[in-house]
Amino acid sequence: MEEDPPPKPDNPAKPHTAAAPLRARGDSNSSNASSGSIVSTRTLQSIDLTTVTENDRTYPDEHYFMPCDAVEQDRLSILHRVYLAALGDKLTTAPITAATTRILDVGAGPGDWAVSISERFPYAEVVGIDLTIWDVEAVEAERQGGYGAGSERGVQWEIDDLNIWRADPLNPEQEPEMHIPSLTINTSNQKGKGKAPDLPSPTLSPSPPQADPPPTNLYSLEPQPPPPGWNFTEPFDYIHIRGLKGAFSSWSALYAEAYANLAPGGLIEVVDYSFAPPDTPNILNRPSNSNFREGPLPPPYAHPTLAPGGGLAPTTASSPNFEAFTHLFESTRLASLRAGINLGTLHLDTDMLRAAGFVEVRATQVNVPVGTWPSDARQKALGKLFVVCLMEGFESVCLRLLTRHAGWGKEEVREQVEKAKREVMRACVGEGEGEGEVEGWVAPFRWVVGRKGRGR
Repeated sequence: MEEDPPPKPDNPAKPHTAAAPLRARGDSNSSNASSGSIVSTRTLQSIDLTTVTENDRTYPDEHYFMPCDAVEQDRLSILHRVYLAALGDKLTTAPITAATTRILDVGAGPGDWAVSISERFPYAEVVGIDLTIWDVEAVEAERQGGYGAGSERGVQWEIDDLNIWRADPLNPEQEPEMHIPSLTINTSNQKGKGKAPDLPSPTLSPSPPQADPPPTNLYSLEPQPPPPGWNFTEPFDYIHIRGLKGAFSSWSALYAEAYANLAPGGLIEVVDYSFAPPDTPNILNRPSNSNFREGPLPPPYAHPTLAPGGGLAPTTASSPNFEAFTHLFESTRLASLRAGINLGTLHLDTDMLRAAGFVEVRATQVNVPVGTWPSDARQKALGKLFVVCLMEGFESVCLRLLTRHAGWGKEEVREQVEKAKREVMRACVGEGEGEGEVEGWVAPFRWVVGRKGRGR
């Protein structure tokens, strides 16, 4: 006699869906299958997460403006090579020592930096955290046989949104809101459910009678969720944040949170670069290798501002050679303001780290050539590699911002992107019709390091 099938649940769980793996993967669901020399763990697999497909690109959620598809993964891998070459094959300017045993890579992306730092410092535990899942197995496989024997402890991959602060989209300078727990009355231990406690009536007597004190647990603070904060169980010795302009609503709050999650004496390093049309003031004719520790930040590090009437205050003088590029550049900046996103790199100002409590703050700047104009062979190769990265990045940066916040159609964005790319290619490597290479055009790359006081 056959048994009846078990009843179906009242509310069956819907399976999570996600984009297919960006590249071919091994048979195992674990990252360990991809690399024998790199130990790797995930907190979530791709089937546990959802992504958003929009304008034929894949995004991690409904909010973040940068995509997370195979095209973007390739661009980030190229950009990682640019960062490495700019620093002479160094991964960091921070003074990492044997005491640096716990490292956090914020916004790890595909994991190029996290895997590399794990190989170079195999004694350290490296945590790579990102908003979405990437094909880190491909990066790990590519790193096989890279810098020595690999890492014994390896990389732990975690998925989380560390942008726990939200700003008013019309006011990107807004500070995070304060959340104050509410006071509630607990009457669960009183007779008569829901009945308020008896209180003495008002009296005009000069010596009013004293009411009996209420039960000790009558009034209580209802348990409230903790204030926003990162939920790491142990502090880190080094926090690395690279290429995340526009990712956080409040950099001052981010630095405060990073400070709280560092061990005494721990290091923070923030890295990013700025890129603008060559007519932008203070960009042309800088030495291609200049390094410095202090100094004011030139435009375009400054925060973009809105002019009267809602347009952008002009910061570039459009050249006939870069008409499409300048239009795309300024339109994207305006759209970013409307989205409450700061695409500038004011967060690389050393004073911001000092304001968060960091000491021994120093900055290093390397001006990466845009194009093949340098006479030095290495600089020429670096400039060419950076142009490849730029070509892949125009659409990634602009598409969602312009279609959501500037009223552009996706084909309009792509048409303008192609025009801008042709202008940049013509100027950088002398391809097609035009005046040839623009000498002296550079993109400032900046590394800022600070230390948490040892007694804090």
